[in-house]
Amino acid sequence: MAAYDYDSILKEMLGLLEEENVLVRKDRGEFRSGLVKYYNDRIFCLNRKLSSKINIGLIFKELTELGISQESLSEAAKKLLQEYVDFSNLEEAGSYEV
Repeated sequence: MAAYDYDSILKEMLGLLEEENVLVRKDRGEFRSGLVKYYNDRIFCLNRKLSSKINIGLIFKELTELGISQESLSEAAKKLLQEYVDFSNLEEAGSYEV
């Protein structure tokens, strides 16, 4: 696996969520990161206690489930996401105990 700047990829993916009118809320606590639907709003709750790598995997999972295109992401981000798919790291990133 290549070395990545996970923080910049996370910022890029959060920007993609915001472009899709998904509100992003960043908090620290005992909860799981993920998408919440509240009436007509979509809110992605980001747990700052988790690593950037885990949060990237969770955002990728939500983007995929929502059918949001990741075409506007940088090549580094696309390559990292392809590794999640190729090596089934998405399941590993999404399964953690809080």
